[in-house]
Amino acid sequence: VKTYKPEYYWFELVFFLKKFLMAGVLGYTDSGSLSQLYFGLLFSFSFLCVVLYCKPYKASRTFYVACAAEVNLFVTISCILCVISL
Repeated sequence: VKTYKPEYYWFELVFFLKKFLMAGVLGYTDSGSLSQLYFGLLFSFSFLCVVLYCKPYKASRTFYVACAAEVNLFVTISCILCVISL
């Protein structure tokens, strides 16, 4: 909570929601299916947009690291989707 701007004290809940969706909900979809990857891509892109829009971190360096992590997840899922769909 100390890393967030005061108006974004609740933002840690957003990351818990992301973890729940990415690990919990996607685990119940068809394992290894394209729909699982598309939902993962949708979730990761959505959270990237939320982080970019809100900019919840006090330190700009933390913001850039968080954005890099979200982009990394999105690109990784995109690459897996490209490999599987070939």
